[in-house]
Amino acid sequence: MQFVGSLVTWLDNTRAYVRFANFAIAPDDSLGLLDTSRGPNQKMSDITPLFQQKFSPTFNYPCWDADSSFDGSSLFINQCSGISAPNCSGSCVLGTREGPSTINTEPASGGSPKTILTSQTLGIAAVRAISRGTLLLQVENFSVNHPIDPSQNGIWRVNTDGTNLTRLTTEAKGTTTSLCQFSQNPWSNVSRDATRYAFQTLTRGSYPETYTLYTASLNGGAPQSFASIADGTQLSLVGWTTM
Repeated sequence: MQFVGSLVTWLDNTRAYVRFANFAIAPDDSLGLLDTSRGPNQKMSDITPLFQQKFSPTFNYPCWDADSSFDGSSLFINQCSGISAPNCSGSCVLGTREGPSTINTEPASGGSPKTILTSQTLGIAAVRAISRGTLLLQVENFSVNHPIDPSQNGIWRVNTDGTNLTRLTTEAKGTTTSLCQFSQNPWSNVSRDATRYAFQTLTRGSYPETYTLYTASLNGGAPQSFASIADGTQLSLVGWTTM
């Protein structure tokens, strides 16, 4: 079987992190390293496996994300453990993201993982390495079939050694927060001078839905909106540039 998956981010000039599913018609549950120098039409066996989410009887929703470190020397992987998810009764069917969550780090091309952060309350939807010492986290506790606590949702910051976990934004009711959805380069979410970050929100509840872009200081402080649209079209964050 030929490889079918999607690009996560590049490790170097020829190798890219890719995510894929191990079963047909299933959400992506695995991460691997693809060497593009080996040419087209590669098979699944050509991919270096790095991670596969382990599902439990009470947790079967893909709840993980990954990013290369700022210098490309290591890999960060976050995962909702799900085994003791506090609100699960019976089976948490497709459509759940919540804590407990962990963030692990390991060598860039694979190796023994080391846990740098464990949280009982954060359902981490995205992890992004924005500098040599800092990760940006998108927290989005979510479920379609049982009560969850959305009070932790928003953007958080943490050191790459797991210390200094800091909340940066609080998500409003009826709103979904997202980092850049098109690229994981550091400047996709953070200014070139590494002082500010940007994110987007989608507010539902009425039609047309409202898309808003925000920016704020990485040192904290209230975010400021700089663009918004509610005319039936979409507005998305692409990244930062220089002038």
